[in-house]
Amino acid sequence: MVIRFRLLGAVEAFVDGTAVDLGHSRQRHVLAVLLVEANRVVHVDQLLDRVWVGRSPQRAHSVLYSYLSRLRRCLSSAEDLAIVRQQGGYLLRVDPMAVDLHRFQELVARARLAGDDAQALCQFDEALGLWRGEPFARLDHPWFDTLRTSLQQARLTAERDRTDIALRRGQHSTLLSELSREVAEQPLDERLAGQLMLALSRSGRQAEALDRYQRIRRAWPTGWASTRGLTCRSCIYGSSTATARPPPRARYGHLRNRPLATRPGSYRRRCPSSAGPASWRR
Repeated sequence: MVIRFRLLGAVEAFVDGTAVDLGHSRQRHVLAVLLVEANRVVHVDQLLDRVWVGRSPQRAHSVLYSYLSRLRRCLSSAEDLAIVRQQGGYLLRVDPMAVDLHRFQELVARARLAGDDAQALCQFDEALGLWRGEPFARLDHPWFDTLRTSLQQARLTAERDRTDIALRRGQHSTLLSELSREVAEQPLDERLAGQLMLALSRSGRQAEALDRYQRIRRAWPTGWASTRGLTCRSCIYGSSTATARPPPRARYGHLRNRPLATRPGSYRRRCPSSAGPASWRR
């Protein structure tokens, strides 16, 4: 019988599509720790700390053993799965692709290595489609909190990578509403802002892209604009790289109030034609 575990949302298990009763919250804590560390030994003391945060109950080892025994019983019908005692701890032997967290990570890794954009998009879509909400929902523990934050950042990065591919494939029009909403929610995300600029520009809406850039620029903290402006402006003018040269108005606009003699091109260097290699001459 085929088993599937879900961690990218509430902690759940399904055998042949039927939900398994995993017991109370502490018992789910134990299972979640073993699933995160699938096929790796988790030391008993480490397992206790990740479940009870240093506040283990009396006879904690006995309580832990009872949880593990119950988990073995409720998962006994699943194929190729076992909770085994090994080297001072416990190991959950399972196919990693049966656990949505590990499946997500594997699919994202494959997508980034794919040589074909269409294939990469499909793999990113499958990976992101595994998410059902906040990872380890209703499991309260500092270890899970740290892991939850890391996973949410991995999800955001995967979404940005997918958007880059979709833009490269000319899907800018279909991305506009979603990108606009996300930029409103995360105005300080430079990569996301750049993707919106590029989508607007490629949709023939350069004026709107420039207006959006100015609004986002005003939202950035003092000092950000000079380091991030070039990246976003280059997206507006048709390049996805930060090294693209913006038009002269953008390059030299900051010099308008400077004395004429200090502006580029306001004087020539006077030197004989034989002063050096031709590559040095202006």
